[in-house]
Amino acid sequence: MSVEPLRFEALSVGACYVHGDVAIDAASIKRFARRYDPQPFHLDEKAGRASLFGGLAAPGWLSMTLVARQLTAGAPQRFADVGAEGLDDLRWRRPVLAGDRLSVSSTCLALDARRGAAQLRVEAVNRAGELALQYTTWIFVARRLPAALER
Repeated sequence: MSVEPLRFEALSVGACYVHGDVAIDAASIKRFARRYDPQPFHLDEKAGRASLFGGLAAPGWLSMTLVARQLTAGAPQRFADVGAEGLDDLRWRRPVLAGDRLSVSSTCLALDARRGAAQLRVEAVNRAGELALQYTTWIFVARRLPAALER
């Protein structure tokens, strides 16, 4: 199913956008960890269970990249994102474990029409309804073409 991306003109302050779910599996966790964050609780189930996480835990940056991808590739809604200024207030609130599924949503906090930018609070909630990850970002969102140029 092709999802038409949300353009700047379709956004409104206070609106909540749903970007779908992302699954985290053990193979993805281990592959990412071997390359970028080779800590025992990311690489080995037994070490993960013995850690404060209680299971094979995804590196925070893996969780972050999977959530960020949903903003531009997710369904039912995604943004016509053409860049971002960075992240503010990134928090990993709960461990993301192998087998977790995160539901990703964002709320528009502000719009800057001059720059075509939207400030978003992005959240990922696990199956138990617990907030696992959240951050704030300004993204640049493509505008609709004027009707005269769409022909």
